[in-house]
Amino acid sequence: MLKRYIKTVMILLVMAVMLSLPVAASAGTLYISPNFNSSYTATPNEVVTFSVQATGGDGALSFQWYHSAGALSGCTNSTLTFSATGNDTIWCVVTSGYQTAETIHCNLTVNGYSPTPTKAPSSYLNPAITPTAPTITLQPKSAAPVLGYPNGSLTIGAAHNYAGLGLEIRYQWYVSSTNDMSYGTPITGATSATYNLPAAQSPGKLFYSCGVYTTNGVSESDMVFSNMVYAYYGGKVEIEITKSPTGETVNAGGQATFTAQADNADNYQWRIVKNDGTGNFYPANQVKNYYPGLDVIENVTSAGRQVLTLKNIPYEMNGMSVICVYYDSPQRLNFKITSSAKITVNAPAATPTPSPSASPYIPGATATISPETLKNIIATPSITLQPEGAVIEEGNTTTLSVTAANGEGDSSELRYQWYKNDKNSSANGTAIAGAQSATYTPEKISGSKYYYVGVWATDGSKTSKVVYSTPVAVTYTAAVSTPSPTPTPAVTVQPANEKSFLSRLILPLAAMLAAAAIAIAAVVILKKMKAAEQEDYRRGDYGSKYDDDYDNYSDRRSGRR
Repeated sequence: MLKRYIKTVMILLVMAVMLSLPVAASAGTLYISPNFNSSYTATPNEVVTFSVQATGGDGALSFQWYHSAGALSGCTNSTLTFSATGNDTIWCVVTSGYQTAETIHCNLTVNGYSPTPTKAPSSYLNPAITPTAPTITLQPKSAAPVLGYPNGSLTIGAAHNYAGLGLEIRYQWYVSSTNDMSYGTPITGATSATYNLPAAQSPGKLFYSCGVYTTNGVSESDMVFSNMVYAYYGGKVEIEITKSPTGETVNAGGQATFTAQADNADNYQWRIVKNDGTGNFYPANQVKNYYPGLDVIENVTSAGRQVLTLKNIPYEMNGMSVICVYYDSPQRLNFKITSSAKITVNAPAATPTPSPSASPYIPGATATISPETLKNIIATPSITLQPEGAVIEEGNTTTLSVTAANGEGDSSELRYQWYKNDKNSSANGTAIAGAQSATYTPEKISGSKYYYVGVWATDGSKTSKVVYSTPVAVTYTAAVSTPSPTPTPAVTVQPANEKSFLSRLILPLAAMLAAAAIAIAAVVILKKMKAAEQEDYRRGDYGSKYDDDYDNYSDRRSGRR
């Protein structure tokens, strides 16, 4: 009987150990070891091989190689072989079950690297990578070759993330006798980034464009075309204005946009011409220094047009003009100017008159004021110190102040009224209730608001005209905290991002505790069964032999005596 009990306990212990094994075994750590360092210098078109070894993990190993532009399509083996055609960053991510590990990033440097792509060897074309259209990075320029001489060339630049890493950039130049490439024909043999112009025997223009595409050796992408340029045989390349800006009419504080375009120009400059008849101008990128609050934005559209946008235009710019000057070289040897576009700014509405205890004096409509009336006019004060704006972090404040003086020969009391506006203008502002002293502390409003003050003099019954300060901006900004960067350890053998702490430690420990609990329960059950057997012995047929060896009794009960 005792042996049967021991056998039962052993079975329970084995079951407990088996419960703990799967959890402990599932916590295998994924380790990786790359064969490359954090930097590598190669020669142009050198064949480079990177690889990574991986062990451990929770399941089957998978690999994905990356470079600075993203995942490398089709590169999912432990080894990566490619042709070094440009500077890049290469690394690999290994996955096993729920675990991932990332190798160090290798900064690849190619000696003599040029941003213009070079033709990749056909042996490195990868049919697994889908060809997509490249990006044109350098447009060709028109040229003026001399008659009878094959001088001058046209050059285009193009780029693609997978150029030299499975895809190849290819070129085809086209020529047309008209400014319409739909009639163009491909030039035999003109299949590189540079096309050397042929010798011509008669003067005139021929028009050229280059189509660029990629191939993986099996299929090709759509073709993208460069701008159309021309070779002016026997002549001089001329700048041609193809679009001039047009005049704009806006309200004070409004916005206007101007567009221009020219062919055969290497550079350009937007200018704002003054309205004083002198022809003097401000370069557009400097005019905001003379008109605070004015915002100037310059950009170029995808069609190659130059765009100038003026925001928050003040009334003082009314009558000024916008022009664009195009140059054919950095030395500005030749230039052309677009036609002039006039800026018309509508006059701002009158600022509402403040409401002091006595209204400011307004002269009558008659042109002549009698001497008796002149005695009753109070001189207009002057502002001797203008308010100053401020940029303030959240939680702080500022106080605006103005200093004014009475008009000549006058000693009346000076009165004040502060105004708030969303625009940089002293027109149509809102009077601030209670803000009627020489100083004012603006309320905390996120962003920018403009403030100005009206000042006048009064003797209690008569008032002067109102004089207004220059609007100033008060900007409240939220404080920004700069987080400390988290350092990235540099290791050669890197452990993976393993399973969570719970799955790797707590779960195995729980299984072991469960096994121990089962074992303890088995021992307790054994003791109770043994005690019950002893009680049977005392009460049974063997009571007279109570002092006999208990094991002999157990043997008799089991029929083995």
